[in-house]
Amino acid sequence: MSARDSSADRLPAPSSGRLISPLLVGRAAELAALSAAARQPPAVIVIEGDAGIGKTRLIREWLTAPELAGTAQLVGHCSPLREPLPFGPVIDALTATADQLPGPGSLSPVTGALRPLLPELADRLPPALEPLRSRQQGRHRVFRGIRDLLASLGPAVLVLEDLHWVDHGTQELLRFLTDRPPEQLTLVLSYRREDLADPGGPALVPSLLPATGRLRLALRPLLPAEVAELVASVYHAEVPAELASYLHERTMGIPLAIEEALGLLADRRDDAGSPDPGPPLDPGLLRLPDDLDVPSALRDALLERAARLGRAACRLLHAAAILDHPATEDMLVQVAGLAPQHGTAGLTELVNRSLLRPDPDGRYGFRHRLAQQTIHESLPEPTRRALHRRAIAVLAECADPRPLGRLAHHCRAAGQVAEWRRYAEAAADQAIALGDDDTAAGLLRDVVAHPEVTTETRVRIAIKLGRAAVGGLSHAEAMALLRETLADAQLPAEARGELHLCLGILLRNQGWQARDGWLELQRAVGQLRGRPGPAARAMASLGAPYLTDGRQLDEHLGWLAAAAQTAQRAGDPELTTLVDVNRATALVATGDPAGWRLAGPLPDDPTRPDPTRRLGTHPMLTVNLAWAAVCVGRYAQAGKLLVAGERLVGPGRVGPGRVGPGGTGGGYLGCALSGTALLLDYAVGDWEGLAIRADEAVRTMSDVPSVAAEARLVLGLLALATGDLREAESHLAESTGSVPVAAAAEAGLARLAAAVGDPVTAEQRVRRGLTLVRGKRVWCWSAELVPVAVAVLARTPEHHPGARKLLDEVAAGLTGRDAPLADAALLAGRALLTEADGQHLAAAAQHAEAATAYAVLPRPYPAAQAWEARGRCLHAAGLDGTVALTEAATGFERLGASWDVARCRHLLRSLGSPLSHRRGRRGYGRQLSPRERDVVRLVCTGLTNREVAEALFLSIRTVEAHVARALRKLGVPSRRALATGGRPAQPTGLTSP
Repeated sequence: MSARDSSADRLPAPSSGRLISPLLVGRAAELAALSAAARQPPAVIVIEGDAGIGKTRLIREWLTAPELAGTAQLVGHCSPLREPLPFGPVIDALTATADQLPGPGSLSPVTGALRPLLPELADRLPPALEPLRSRQQGRHRVFRGIRDLLASLGPAVLVLEDLHWVDHGTQELLRFLTDRPPEQLTLVLSYRREDLADPGGPALVPSLLPATGRLRLALRPLLPAEVAELVASVYHAEVPAELASYLHERTMGIPLAIEEALGLLADRRDDAGSPDPGPPLDPGLLRLPDDLDVPSALRDALLERAARLGRAACRLLHAAAILDHPATEDMLVQVAGLAPQHGTAGLTELVNRSLLRPDPDGRYGFRHRLAQQTIHESLPEPTRRALHRRAIAVLAECADPRPLGRLAHHCRAAGQVAEWRRYAEAAADQAIALGDDDTAAGLLRDVVAHPEVTTETRVRIAIKLGRAAVGGLSHAEAMALLRETLADAQLPAEARGELHLCLGILLRNQGWQARDGWLELQRAVGQLRGRPGPAARAMASLGAPYLTDGRQLDEHLGWLAAAAQTAQRAGDPELTTLVDVNRATALVATGDPAGWRLAGPLPDDPTRPDPTRRLGTHPMLTVNLAWAAVCVGRYAQAGKLLVAGERLVGPGRVGPGRVGPGGTGGGYLGCALSGTALLLDYAVGDWEGLAIRADEAVRTMSDVPSVAAEARLVLGLLALATGDLREAESHLAESTGSVPVAAAAEAGLARLAAAVGDPVTAEQRVRRGLTLVRGKRVWCWSAELVPVAVAVLARTPEHHPGARKLLDEVAAGLTGRDAPLADAALLAGRALLTEADGQHLAAAAQHAEAATAYAVLPRPYPAAQAWEARGRCLHAAGLDGTVALTEAATGFERLGASWDVARCRHLLRSLGSPLSHRRGRRGYGRQLSPRERDVVRLVCTGLTNREVAEALFLSIRTVEAHVARALRKLGVPSRRALATGGRPAQPTGLTSP
């Protein structure tokens, strides 16, 4: 591009002196969507986009809208340098609410729990609350306090930016808030996809999009015409198409890169001493680097602009880059090593050049993270170290809470290894105390990885991290560190014993490594003989009978008895309680009535201290006992325990339908609460939305394998009930958690194999499940397995005696046990054996007895199966089975078990008694009928018409007709389009979206 003299080829300088577009360009649709979503609170809005794409600008523009006048506006930022400050981004945002809160008498008393976190609001908050017994209870109370505080503001917008750096505690808080949002709250979250550890997206983001009030915006780069509009808005003049096209090519349409490029062009114009209002369009002044991508082009533009700064401004810019957080003028001046009188002028220059910007609290920071990184990376190493040393001196003088994480960061960068270790350990201790185990794990992992760390320090930190991980979720890092530390042959025996203890518990928590965990715990017991406290913990973990570790129930109970005696010797009441909790859970889960007596009655309000109930208010007992109750079929008790668990721990990550939707949880216990809720809702027939919740659990709880296995079991069984056999097999094959879960999965796979005419695989699956249960000698856990096992084994004469022997073995194992689910399953198994013997009338009566036993629990799905079997037997005996079959079909239909409904309808049709519609056959117009939905759902999984016909007991011609009508109603041209984009909304939660 050559230079010309015509004034038409020049751009006037921007009148404001700042090269930031006064207009929000190219975001009209997004701005309208934001406004529309916010008009219907509560709402959750997630904004994603690359660095510099304009997420912050969009949010700030929206916040100035007249419709938000009078709305409380709170803004917080996540940071890559995590401080052990719980829920820091949200707490920072709440500090700005002092002038908007009602008086102390108007706030919920639970907001008093926020006093330690929000000293700035002490004069507005109610009195502080008494500390609670457990960390999980305290955290849940803080969550409630934050929600109530936000609710007290009335219409409010809470903006949290840079969610890609969110800490674990804030994630849990956000799940809580999005699950039970204040009625007038709009929550806006932004994140950068390229800064995620997993480029596919944070697991947090999909879980923050509830069924209603959701909006997800993905910002795109600007188009060439929009680049021209942006530049024109800066210079208040028409922009040559050549300039707009060139800027778009060089910046790829990233708004921040465009503005920085314009700033560079303006600086070059000033350096050229041009008297004209704008730069001539010649190569020397216009051209940006030709062979660099956007980040590099932006970097070069920023560095060239920084090189033009005065001395004071340059040093302040370097200080801001080192501090990495918005800082006050005084702090920047001290870190920069300037005299105070030079600070104001330097900051003014930086603000005028748009390199730093002030925030409402009087702190100064970079406009964008990319700018901070660019300046930081440009500094020579000696300069960086000197600045880090000054930052340490300044931050060390800060009042409580001391920024321990930032001090550790600066000490490490300054090469002060001993101080770094000291601050990092202190920050980790603080994080553990606050429940932020992920931050603690990161800090401690870095310390022990340093080559100068001593064996003594490594052991201390490994134990500390292991203890934190047992109740938290950072298992992988902790196990790696524990193994690495144990490899040191010079470790003393007691230290080695505690390391084996932590590693053993973590391995057993993984489920599939239970055998390795058992060996580690046995080693721990031998090496901790002189320390009864840790030894009792190891014994109590060995007493857990649920895992596939090759040990029988009697051995587990022996370890629990030894743990109780050892805990008494240790003289630690809390440890004694913990061991009794493990004993009570194990006894209830294995059908021993003594477990309920040991646990004692639960109080109506578990959060209220009650000295008469030593175990009843323990969070671990409540959560574990709920799971144990589900295992044996005590569903009413399980539901009550889940409600109590929610109060004590906070709702699980994935909300249980019975206890209200969830979103947070107290680490491992919160996740366990979610898994138990999924199992309970499947059992009692609360299937609405269940598959969606289970799918979310699989995606978000991979770090808790036992819960992920429970979620997969539920997904597999739901898929089986709808005839989605491929999906069912996929999920059930991966349900390798506890013995009860694994046995139930094998039962589902056996049923699937039998249904598709594969008796060999069905028998193999049955025998695998029986091996699991028989290996533990806990026949309470055979409830899902017994009916299908009898049905499979009794089909052939050579295996028929084995079915009878199995029922005798189960009956003997259930003698004296409190296991109503297994008792009902035994009735169903006997009925199926009688049916296989050809005694159809007697079998029909037994099936009715089994159906009644299931219904009392309640277990509606196997109850419907038993009614179906009764109808089948009555027909085989020459009697009318229509009533029983209709009862079965109705039960399946209530659940949404379309595969079973189709089978019952098929049988009724073959008997000349088609199932009538209670309200007559209705016309569906442009909507899909229930049968069309069933067909489309299976087509969307990739099944052929023949496979769909077999799954739904229809003719191929009928399936073809349903597919044709569905294509016409949905307006899609082909089966391929139907499978990729025409999937109908599901009326129940039987399939994942």
